[in-house]
Amino acid sequence: METNVRDFKNQYKKIKYKYIMARPLKHQTDDERITAYKAQQNKYSRKIWECEICACKLQLGNKSNHFRSKKHRKSLRRDDENVFTENVNTF
Repeated sequence: METNVRDFKNQYKKIKYKYIMARPLKHQTDDERITAYKAQQNKYSRKIWECEICACKLQLGNKSNHFRSKKHRKSLRRDDENVFTENVNTF
């Protein structure tokens, strides 16, 4: 077999494999892809999350803001004091 024919066959196999194994495109344009990504982010951030320390329910998008809030810090201090007094009383 000549090298030209062999090279052509190898290139053809690579091209064929590439098109067969490539994932189908979900979105035709970048705008569609960006809007779908933003929609997925919004959907995730609207899920409900419960703070175990404050016993309040929030959306996941507000979770980091809640950690920095005064309400959370006060509840955290109260829990720390309760844990400390429980440990002292057990001895």
